[in-house]
Parts: sequence; C-alpha cells; structure tokens
Amino acid sequence: MSAIDTTKPVTGTPTTASVRANFATAAAEIDAAAAAAAAAQATADDAQPALGFTAENVANKSTDVTADGASDTKYPSAKAVKTYADAHGGPIAGTPFTTTPLPYSSQTSAAHNLGVVPTFCTVHMTCITTEYGYAVGDRVYMSPDFRDSSATVNTSISCDATNIYLTRGSGYPQIQDRTSGQQAFRRTPNGDKWSMTITPYKLA
Repeated sequence: MSAIDTTKPVTGTPTTASVRANFATAAAEIDAAAAAAAAAQATADDAQPALGFTAENVANKSTDVTADGASDTKYPSAKAVKTYADAHGGPIAGTPFTTTPLPYSSQTSAAHNLGVVPTFCTVHMTCITTEYGYAVGDRVYMSPDFRDSSATVNTSISCDATNIYLTRGSGYPQIQDRTSGQQAFRRTPNGDKWSMTITPYKLA
C-alpha cells in the first residue's frame, strides 16, 4: 500500500467523489497486500511436504518410553531413549551363588533376588589352590551336564522364583588338565581347591 505523504499540505476542499476515490484506492491496495501475504504463506506451506518434513507437535514429546510405549502419536526425547536402552540393554544378573569348597553329597540353596524364575544360569569353578596346571583365580566354565570319573551325572542345578538349588552327588565334575590339554587327561578336582559359582540371569 502506498505511503501517505504527510509533507504536503492539503489544499482545496475535498469533495465526496474524491474521498470515495481515495478510499477505493486504499481498499484495493489492502486487498492486494493481503493476497500477496496469502500467496507467500501458501508457498511456505508447500515447502515442508516437498522437503519430506512435517513438524512434530512439541506437546507430544515423551520423556518416558515405557509409559508411552503404546502410543503412535508420542515421540521420545534423546534422554528417554538412552534411559530405556540402558535399562534394557541385555540380560540382568541376579545374586551369584558361590560354594567354597565344592559341596559333596548335599543340597544347598541361596536366594537369587531376581523376583522371577531365571531365564538361564552360567556355572563356573574357580581355582583357589593351584592344581592340574590351573593358577589361583582361573575359571573353568561348566556345561549343565556335570559328569564324574564314572561318567555319571552328579550335579543338578534348579531354580524357582526365589532360590537357586544345587544338588551334588558323591563325585566331583571332571575337568581337563590344562598342562596337557588332552581329553585323555581328565582330572577329578580336589574339592578343597575349587569353588563353584552359579550366576542367574533374567531377560530385561
């Protein structure tokens, strides 16, 4: 719209016709300016789809992925994603159950503190006195099938939602002599020289 020149004095007496003409001119300029603004807005509105971008409503930002996990509208903050990933990054370990020395012909148990039946357990024996080429602190990881020198399964591990149960027979699990590294050199460990640890896990 044209600017009004206030530096020039008004001369003469305006007529009804001249006033109407001035108002018509001003109205036309206002309409033209409004049309130009609408065209500019339309151009801006078309730019987002063309770029493949639609702005999210900040009111839908979530800071709790677990609470809003069923929503298709909410979107998470970076911190919410990290917090969730850190808490669900893998199996969660319960309280390890360690017996020192190796138990013999007995059943022992301990609370695992997971609150549910463990999904799986890992089992290892730890050398506490040097034997068969193993140094103190060395670990021998065991399979669930513990067998003694007569090939009899002599160890059973079970769990419920509260405890781990270790049932031991009258023999000790066989291990390989680390020095020879051959199957023919299976050894029966001295129970006083080893401990056994069972670590329970649940999935996050």
